[in-house]
Amino acid sequence: MGNGGVCGFKSAVFERERSNLPGSHSFAPMAAAPTDSIQDAVDELRARPERTGMYFIVHRNTLLSAEYLDDPVEIAEEFFGRFTALNDQIQTLVKEFCAVKLDRELIRRQRERIRISSYRWDGVIRLGEGSALTYRIPTNFAWFLDWIKEREQLGWIDFIANIGVNVPVPEVLSYMGELYAYNVVIGEWQLGLRSLREAEQRGWIHQEMAYGTLDSDATDRLFTELRVLGEGLCSMDSKARELRCTARVDEAARSALTALMREGKAALGAYWDGVGPFARLLAARGYDAALAQDSPLRIFEDPDDGGGRFEGVTEQDYEQLFEARLGDLVSGVAFSHTEGLFRTNADRFEDLAPLMKTALNSSQLSSLHSPHDFLARFAPSILTAYLSRELTFEGDRDAACTSVARAVVERGGGDVDAATLLGGCWGAWLKQLSEQSEEVFHCEVLAQSTWVRGAQGEEERE
Repeated sequence: MGNGGVCGFKSAVFERERSNLPGSHSFAPMAAAPTDSIQDAVDELRARPERTGMYFIVHRNTLLSAEYLDDPVEIAEEFFGRFTALNDQIQTLVKEFCAVKLDRELIRRQRERIRISSYRWDGVIRLGEGSALTYRIPTNFAWFLDWIKEREQLGWIDFIANIGVNVPVPEVLSYMGELYAYNVVIGEWQLGLRSLREAEQRGWIHQEMAYGTLDSDATDRLFTELRVLGEGLCSMDSKARELRCTARVDEAARSALTALMREGKAALGAYWDGVGPFARLLAARGYDAALAQDSPLRIFEDPDDGGGRFEGVTEQDYEQLFEARLGDLVSGVAFSHTEGLFRTNADRFEDLAPLMKTALNSSQLSSLHSPHDFLARFAPSILTAYLSRELTFEGDRDAACTSVARAVVERGGGDVDAATLLGGCWGAWLKQLSEQSEEVFHCEVLAQSTWVRGAQGEEERE
């Protein structure tokens, strides 16, 4: 994919997916402009000097305290100003930012204030006609600019790091996986349960959400939204139990209980619709494998100890709602823990919610010492994503579902392609299921990794 053609490594995927999928958004219409003006803008973008390296965006007020290489890039003037279809509000906002180049050492030193964006492209606009002359950008990235501006952070956005500063696609792809694996990620999908449900089925986003540290301020929004739904159930549950005590002899109580159960069915459905994507996020991050056997959260695996069945619906409605959401159960104990925690009483929630926040937000890689550890925890998640996540172009599946995981494995040395990684995942999963020998998943290329050799040396010494 040439630099100066279709923008970014995700652009072709997101253009097609947003225009073809049910309920998707089409491209925003281009503002009317003379053909010569459009061609001039395209020519100016194509004539920019080609840059190399990792570029991040930073607000001008934050620039004074940031460390960076070379001179800042004026992205508003050099890039965004060419897109006349971009609304005035966004054009004004981007003028407050510039792009700066960082190397790995500068990233390491500023890691606490760096945020990597994860979002599903929407409202895509284009500049030019024909694949060789077309630049495409999304218009739903202002939330990220506002976020890092308010918190004085440096941010990474896919298309800005690519065509925004004219860095070739292959170079961006070469370091992208490392950014998502070892830095703090903030996803638009962290800002609401609906956004999480819509985003989680996409192949690119699955790997962006699975491994690195998650922004805790953003995750708090998911916790708050789900807890509000759970507290509503708590209140209904208590009221239903009271009414059941008198409903047999009190007509008014029976009528009130009937009305409450109608409301309870809708409330339970909404709650489970939030629990499902939240639990799948936990599962994607290796929650089951990482959870200690003696974790207090395991209380929610026992319905009697965890709070019991919600009493605000009839048995029939409960079963109907449950059967309609059987797919959520693939998230394992993550579902039962989430379902129980967010509708438990206030004291228990206050005690146990921090444990789940830590499990969700923390980097899932810090406790892993070898590729074998990594595969043991993430093999089911990687395979599930590879086999089931939505992509428009099947040719993108390897990159979209394995590039971050490969960056983790390759960090110890050696190159690992998608086929080798997936082979290792199948072997690790089979080992978990059948308790076969480690030879099942010793892949030849993985064994050449210095990380693996180091781990094997430790095993031999033990």
